[in-house]
Amino acid sequence: MKKVIQIIDSYEYVNTNCFQHQLLKKVKNNFEHTLLQLHDLPISLPDDVTIFCTVKIRNVYKHIDKIANVLKHKNVLIYDQDPWESFIDTATYPNGYKNLINKLPHAEFINASKWWSKFVNDQGMKSHFCRMWVLPEYCTSGNAFENREQGLCFRGSVHQDRKYGIITMSNLGCPIRVIPGTSDYSAWLSWLQTQRAFFYDELPSWSINGIVGSKHVQKPKNVEIISQGCFIFHDATCKSEDESYELTNVPCDIVFESYEHCVELYNEFIKKPNGLMNEMINESVDKIKKIDGWNDVIKVITSHTPHVYM
Repeated sequence: MKKVIQIIDSYEYVNTNCFQHQLLKKVKNNFEHTLLQLHDLPISLPDDVTIFCTVKIRNVYKHIDKIANVLKHKNVLIYDQDPWESFIDTATYPNGYKNLINKLPHAEFINASKWWSKFVNDQGMKSHFCRMWVLPEYCTSGNAFENREQGLCFRGSVHQDRKYGIITMSNLGCPIRVIPGTSDYSAWLSWLQTQRAFFYDELPSWSINGIVGSKHVQKPKNVEIISQGCFIFHDATCKSEDESYELTNVPCDIVFESYEHCVELYNEFIKKPNGLMNEMINESVDKIKKIDGWNDVIKVITSHTPHVYM
């Protein structure tokens, strides 16, 4: 079995974070696996193992010299789910990837957006697109459709980019019920099992070299929502990301071209019989289970050949 050393922020974080703990389960089940906490570096590491770093990117930057002391000659795999924080004009860590590559010249990135993975590759660095997912054992059809709460809802922080769509939908006679977010992952999933439909929309608020980007709504959110038998209404400008996540033929994934179109789709949605909706829920949840996008990471690690460059 392939040997993998996974460098993490801490045991507590990797076992409790909503996505990291699922990724950890997947990796542990597929490899001869060892966890190494960031504070344990520097430490001598064998040359014949794949080094998989899932440390939060801000901590990688903060401790780059300590990390490079161990890994500068190795082709380490670095997992980063928020690459835009290193590239957009308002980036928290401007030129972050380039600075990292100066210290770790053989590093390869794993990103959860196909668009951003291509962008990283286009900058002359190596990125693998791997989907963030929901483990099959977490997927459930939840409550029957007729026993779920009616109306379109949104749960989370209503920052400026999200507020516009919510206000516009209300002005069109289709109000969005807004619920404060929760950091309790189990509670979040359980709540989704009680909701009929989730509205998810954000205005493009980022640019690179002054060129405003398009909407790239996080697809893992769609996967989470659908995995609990809840329908999601979202903007069509994310269609390419939908395709990369294999969501285009998932019945619970509903795409609108405009807010007016969203209202039309929702008015059709509420007229459909409960039996049909339950069939659509079961089909959608079953597809999310079978796709199991976490396998993307497993494939990258499996094909990775550890190498030491001197």
